[in-house]
Amino acid sequence: MIEFKPAAEAVWYPLSSGQLAMWLVDRSGVARAAYAVPACYELTGRLDVVALRRAFEELLARNESLRTAIADVDGTPMQRVVPDARLDWEVVAAPGDSREPVEEFISREFDLSAGRVLRVLLVERSDTEHTLVVVAHHIAVDGWSISVLVDQVGAAYRAFAAGQPSPLAPLTVQYKD
Repeated sequence: MIEFKPAAEAVWYPLSSGQLAMWLVDRSGVARAAYAVPACYELTGRLDVVALRRAFEELLARNESLRTAIADVDGTPMQRVVPDARLDWEVVAAPGDSREPVEEFISREFDLSAGRVLRVLLVERSDTEHTLVVVAHHIAVDGWSISVLVDQVGAAYRAFAAGQPSPLAPLTVQYKD
């Protein structure tokens, strides 16, 4: 069995081969929108927006890959974890079936050097109908892992909405490890 150990403490860490490939494509400017991994959910019923945002903040806090900046350091692309990254969170009111805010949100480019590779949009359709849009850069997630992350948000949301602490255990290994 393979055992993973945390990386030695540093400011900058080397990129994995997958991260390097994604970074090079991003730098080329070609097909940047193709590297956005979106997930959209229609939510019905009463929604505790404060608990939902708190659940996403919990996700960001426990997953270093979602707050990792990538920059050129003396000619070499490197990554560093942004310890105090803020969640890119937007709430818009858009009654009806308008897809415009969702399409615009998904198509925005990411700034990998800022360490903001996750963003969330909550579209309020009515008091009991919402569209939740989660978009992450492919450098941090893929189609499978974004569904895992959203499942974690669901678990944290249910706990926070019930006034309970997060049920998510701290991660012992991070992507940089």
